[in-house]
Amino acid sequence: MLINGDPSWTKVVAGPTHSAALKGTSLYVWGNNFCGQVGNNSTATALSPVLIPGLWQDVAVGLNHTLGVKSNGNLFSWGANGSGQLGRTKSSTNQLTPLLVGSSTAWTKVAAGDQHSLGLQGTNLYVWGQNAYGQLGTGNNTESAAPVKIATGGWAQIAASGANSAGILTGGSLYVWGNNQNGQLGNGGNQPSSKPVLVRGGSPFSAVSLSSTSAAGISGGSLYVWGSNESSRLGDGTATKRSIPVRVGSASWTRVAIGGASGLGISGGSLLGWGSNAYGQLGESIEDTRVALAIQGGAPDATVTAQGDLSGSSQANSQANSFDFADADRIVFTANTSGTGPFTYQWRKGGEDIFGATGPTYEIPAARSSDAGAYTVFVSNSYGDPKESLALAASYWISPSITQDLSSSLSFVSGTPQSLSVSASPAGVSYAWTKDGAPFLGNSGSINIAANGTYRVTVSNSRNGLPISVLSTASVVSFYQGVTLADSSGNRVGSTSELTFTPAVGGTVALSVSAANATTYQWRKDFQNITSGGTSPTYTITIDANAGGTYDVIASNPASSVTSKPALVRVLTAPTFIRQPASQLVADGKTATLSVLAAGYPTPTIQWYGPRLVDGILLQGQLLPGQTSNTLNISGFSSLKAGQYYAIASNGAGVAQSTSASLSLPTGVSGAPSVSNPVSQTVVAGGSASFSVVAQNATQYQWRKNGVNIPGKNEAFLSFVNVQAVDAASYSVVVSNSVSSVVSSAAILSLKVDTTADDRKNLFNALYGGNAGLFASRIVANGTLGGGPGSLEGYVRLNVSRAGTVSGVYTAGMSVYRFSGRFALVNGVQTTETALTGSDKLRLSVSSDLANPKLTAQVVRTAGSSVVGPVVTLSPIGTRDKSLATVYTGAFKLNTTGALLSYLSTQVNLSTGNVTVSGALPTGERFSASSQMYADARGIITSPLSDFVIPVGSTKRLFATWELAATTHAGDAVVVTAGTTETSKFDLVGAKYSKAAVGELIAPFVSTRDQAVVLFEGTEVASFLPSGNRFLPGASTLAALGGRFSLSFNSNTGLLSGVVSTGNSSAVVNKQFNGVLLQGDFRPTGGLLGVGVTTDGKAIRFEPAN
Repeated sequence: MLINGDPSWTKVVAGPTHSAALKGTSLYVWGNNFCGQVGNNSTATALSPVLIPGLWQDVAVGLNHTLGVKSNGNLFSWGANGSGQLGRTKSSTNQLTPLLVGSSTAWTKVAAGDQHSLGLQGTNLYVWGQNAYGQLGTGNNTESAAPVKIATGGWAQIAASGANSAGILTGGSLYVWGNNQNGQLGNGGNQPSSKPVLVRGGSPFSAVSLSSTSAAGISGGSLYVWGSNESSRLGDGTATKRSIPVRVGSASWTRVAIGGASGLGISGGSLLGWGSNAYGQLGESIEDTRVALAIQGGAPDATVTAQGDLSGSSQANSQANSFDFADADRIVFTANTSGTGPFTYQWRKGGEDIFGATGPTYEIPAARSSDAGAYTVFVSNSYGDPKESLALAASYWISPSITQDLSSSLSFVSGTPQSLSVSASPAGVSYAWTKDGAPFLGNSGSINIAANGTYRVTVSNSRNGLPISVLSTASVVSFYQGVTLADSSGNRVGSTSELTFTPAVGGTVALSVSAANATTYQWRKDFQNITSGGTSPTYTITIDANAGGTYDVIASNPASSVTSKPALVRVLTAPTFIRQPASQLVADGKTATLSVLAAGYPTPTIQWYGPRLVDGILLQGQLLPGQTSNTLNISGFSSLKAGQYYAIASNGAGVAQSTSASLSLPTGVSGAPSVSNPVSQTVVAGGSASFSVVAQNATQYQWRKNGVNIPGKNEAFLSFVNVQAVDAASYSVVVSNSVSSVVSSAAILSLKVDTTADDRKNLFNALYGGNAGLFASRIVANGTLGGGPGSLEGYVRLNVSRAGTVSGVYTAGMSVYRFSGRFALVNGVQTTETALTGSDKLRLSVSSDLANPKLTAQVVRTAGSSVVGPVVTLSPIGTRDKSLATVYTGAFKLNTTGALLSYLSTQVNLSTGNVTVSGALPTGERFSASSQMYADARGIITSPLSDFVIPVGSTKRLFATWELAATTHAGDAVVVTAGTTETSKFDLVGAKYSKAAVGELIAPFVSTRDQAVVLFEGTEVASFLPSGNRFLPGASTLAALGGRFSLSFNSNTGLLSGVVSTGNSSAVVNKQFNGVLLQGDFRPTGGLLGVGVTTDGKAIRFEPAN
């Protein structure tokens, strides 16, 4: 079918389900468009060519994507991108219009497989997309969503199909890579390759065509085909699969295209087809054909050898099957080929193709150890099967070297065999030892010797049959008899025992040694060499005060040495005192201690002298029996023991007497001092503190901080002003007199810092588990309210935030008080107070016990006499589990008999967020509407303003709406207000109302993430004051009652809890669901009110109770 009769078409490409063509620089695409591969911003099938805007120079189509290169060198892609085949991050979203790939303007050609792509920038090849079979040619199977450059350059043509890629280098070498299940790589195997593989046979190639299972190429006008041959798609007259290219037809082919089951080509100007014709793809009404043209040409005859050319080696042209090479050697492999040319070459190492090694020679300019291996060359021509040479093994050779050499001179003791050894590399070297120039037994790196001589070893290996060796250092070895010492005797040191000498100063001691086989001597004192006169068999010591010590001698020869037993020289010296006794004042009855220390040799003995009663007379300078130690303790000191004390030291060299020490009773002090202990204190930062003590017999005070004296603090007290953290420490005082001193126990000064916001947060986290809380209880206080006697009884409902803010409503009688504040530390307790009326205040406190914190409230009155109401512990209400609770709030009105005239009830389901507003007017008319709460970005649950405009009757409207007015959120609970503005919290401008609707009520609410905060109130519109606090207008008549309720029902536990109140009565509801109707009641003045919840927990009912 003629698509377009215009003769200016220049290129056409076809994919599995869509096609593209160039007409000059205009690009047309048509066919399947499920993934947007047509590029017209649509997914509808294009039944005719669609013009793609722009000037184009090349186009390629894949399974479901299209590539195009514009005339300016920019690359564009569109269609499916599940494997990154569009050259950008892979995505399941299809690209419906051409999109630029990168910014390069050097693109010239493109090709596309099923889900991968190729492109040329000059002669540089880039690949991207799917890589399951290695079709990207990057050496691995990793997909790439961006173009990756193939390391080797010089590419002239590219092609791709299915999971295969192909390219022709500028020299005509053809490479294919990727899937190889059908031998389509043309390398004789069937394993896939992630690197380009040289096609064997036929070179140079000028054209190539790929299908998903087969390939074809033109070389020198000859057509070569390989791969799957199902349906005879190769045209070689068989149905045999070919893993190496076979030549088909004559040598006049100019174009070829191979498809999934057939092929087409132009030869001699004629269009030929072969393979399957099931769908008429051969262009004729004929059966399948196996043959394109007759196969022409003769069988090849090739003999292949290989050589290694090693620069600088005696084996420069080895014809053997192996050779050795060293670092940096130049190696040239040469293929000698016979048969009919031209030939195609592929050099291989270890059975793997060497990329780019496709000439008759292969050169390694500077070899390394990694170049060792078995090399072959694969040679083919156009007339027969390729031939591979026998392997030539190249082995890496290392010159022998000695890494641990012999010592030039060695000495040993006779009678014991010794060993000589060297270390050498590489492994496998041989060893040849000599002694005095003659061969010596030993062929390893170590030998045993027992005689004098000069020893040496030669280490060698071979390279290509020639020995290479290295010679060790010559080692001169001498054997000697061992040194022995005679026994110790007289002044002779020797081998048996120590000698001891005790000369006097001015004498001498002559030491000697008798040693056999010794050639040298070295005398030592205290194990240090004597440098003067200490190198002969005898050594004379001149005795002075410093001559004492340990003397010995080392006798040696080149092979051995022996150290003698020591001679101990101890010089006699007379005693001298190096520590003298000190005079002291000693209190009556106390113990005095004197101490001395005397030096000398031998060690001096000590004898103390002092006052002693002799025949009832106190005599000085008397020997004190038994007092012979360095320390003298004199207990129970009195005037009979006062006097001069001294010690005498003596030894065999002389006698010495210490200085005298005077011991006496002090005057003016009756005894040792005593002191009371200071008391620990805790003060607030910036405050003042003082420590004081009471002392007896004290003449001096010294205060200490953490055990260190405080300069200038010498009073009986220690004061602080403006206490800071640096002052927090341990304080004590030292009290002393001339007799002794005493230290008080330590007192601790602690700093009490005002609790910070974080401290409050920690406290409230402990109290509420880290969430805002709702609390309620009844408070009673006796006293005066509004100028009259009586009791104040009310109900408080609180909301406490994590940040320490508190807000709520307190009802007392017919009065309602709103309050809010922040807790602060007052006398160590977190406290906040809110004015009620006159001088009355509501005080809220949190205990400081973090283990069991409690929230309490009390009413405080200061008018007249101060009255403080009882402390009431507030109990949490509601539940933190939103899925369990439904909250009911609203208002009602009763008549004088207790009948329900009107009510408004708001039900909030904290699980679903559903809000239902229902009610009744005095006429009996009922109304109801529902809406859904939602949470904004700050976590505040609210509802649209228009959801609760409820028609009542023909003209009346009930507005139960709410809105959020503030913009700041820090995680605190929100205070609900009506018509007022609160600072530092969320403000709700709620309760839109119409004065025309009698009985209309107000029901604002708000909730945080974790807790609902519901504070509702209502009244007749005619008497409602937005800033007021009254339920009923005018006098407090009981003719009619108005009230409100706030209840929560836990549908899981069946517990109904909360409060119902009227003008002067309130009742706490805390009932357990036990049947069809949960009901509780209380008796306000003028009637009995019943409260109930239906079994499904979705409605609340008010009715008179009998």
